[in-house]
Amino acid sequence: KEKKFATIYYTNDKGKQTNLALALIKKGLVDLVVHGKAETNRSEEYWKLEEAWNNARAKKPHPPGLFQFLTSDKGFVRPNDKKRKEEALKYAIQDYSGVDDDGIKTH
Repeated sequence: KEKKFATIYYTNDKGKQTNLALALIKKGLVDLVVHGKAETNRSEEYWKLEEAWNNARAKKPHPPGLFQFLTSDKGFVRPNDKKRKEEALKYAIQDYSGVDDDGIKTH
């Protein structure tokens, strides 16, 4: 099974291209996808992401939601897949095919 990753950049308020994942991690809004040191198929800027995540974890109090989708296992921080799936289902796009379009309000 091959993993594929992408880096998404956006233009911030100052007109600078910014790594979206890095910006979110710095604010403590998302978790780092943890990779092994020998794993080569990861972001070229993984070290920046890891550094930002460690800095966010060091802040007291922790940013809201920082550890919400993680679990500790034998000293390793790992994703809590069950919690992540449960949360993702709350925001999943529903299939509205076959629904009578007259009952759908548009703006």
